[in-house]
Amino acid sequence: MWKNARNKKRRQNVKNRQDRYQGVLDRFINEGHEQLKAFSQSSRIDFDEKEAKAVYYGIMATAAKSNIALRSPQGAIFAVERFLASMDWNGCGNYRRGCVAHWTKLFATDEVVYTEPIIQNFLSFIDHISCSADTYVSLGGSNGCADQLTNWDGTQKLGLGASPKKKSQGLSR
Repeated sequence: MWKNARNKKRRQNVKNRQDRYQGVLDRFINEGHEQLKAFSQSSRIDFDEKEAKAVYYGIMATAAKSNIALRSPQGAIFAVERFLASMDWNGCGNYRRGCVAHWTKLFATDEVVYTEPIIQNFLSFIDHISCSADTYVSLGGSNGCADQLTNWDGTQKLGLGASPKKKSQGLSR
């Protein structure tokens, strides 16, 4: 009886972890889609750094989720096509959509590198993030609200562009 309960709990834990893993991959894909959509509604022809990172990791997450090997150019093209196919293109005209899809394919096959160490590092990161149900780190853009973090005593964390000063407690002396 105890063995069955222990096995059931172990299976549930594995399922929960797999669900979190897939959820983290979905978040990377969604973030990539959001950045690509913002780019598609601009008049630019090159990704900015935030968009490039989000698209790159979105493509890698799509490949991981779909079991696509990125080591070959054909695998990268297949992953990009899958990534683009799952995107919501509302608000983007057909011509611009075609251009953005073409630029994304060029970016994913000519401008970025998918080596085994990079892929394994990404998958290890996804695995690490999925260990905690509530943890997610955006890789695009800024470091979140890190410039607003404080120590236990109310002073702002150093090394994030802040000068060491005490937070006001609302009382004056």
